[in-house]
Order: sequence, then structure tokens, then C-alpha cells
Amino acid sequence: MAHRIPPYVPPATLNDEQCLNFKKLDQEIERSLKEGKFERASELQDEQEKLGKSNPLFVHSFSEKAKLVYLHPQLIADFSTVEELLKIVIAEFYSKSEIEAHKQSESDNRF
Repeated sequence: MAHRIPPYVPPATLNDEQCLNFKKLDQEIERSLKEGKFERASELQDEQEKLGKSNPLFVHSFSEKAKLVYLHPQLIADFSTVEELLKIVIAEFYSKSEIEAHKQSESDNRF
């Protein structure tokens, strides 16, 4: 798989009922776009994106009947670690930004 097209990450998996609803919404979106009802099309896309559930998997090709490849649990755990680290860094960044803004505000008020 190293020299092939990168794997596809499906945004969600759908059951049969959700799949039918997805297709109906797709037709309504297309009709709305053709009629110039862009806000309605956007609302329908939002509704469509809520369908299904996320699954930690990849697939290389639909046309080749490739098997599904699930993410290794360690990869998910590693991602969670990186996410927590980023939350700490971002919180610290905003904390320092607020302190700097406060110092600037005090400096501006002296004159």
C-alpha cells in the first residue's frame, strides 16, 4: 500500500435507513442548488452531515473491494495524548495573551 493512493477515511458509516435518508437529502441539495436556494442547500448539507456514526477506519479502494483497515488502539491513544497537550499549550497561550493585553491596557491608561 506504500506506493498507492492514500487511504480514504470515511466521514461516517450509515445504516440502511440513514443511507436512504442521505440519498434523499442529496437529491434535495442538488435541486436547491439548481434553484439558487443556497441557504436551503447549506441547511440540508448540515442535516446530512449529522447522519451516521464515526468509525476509526480506512479503506484503500471501493472499486477493488479492499478490506476495511481499523485504526490501531495505540494510535487513538496517541492522538488523545497530543490533543490533551495541545489543549494545555493553547490555554497557556491565551493566558499569556490575556496578560499581555491587560499590561497593554494599563500602559495605555497611564497617559
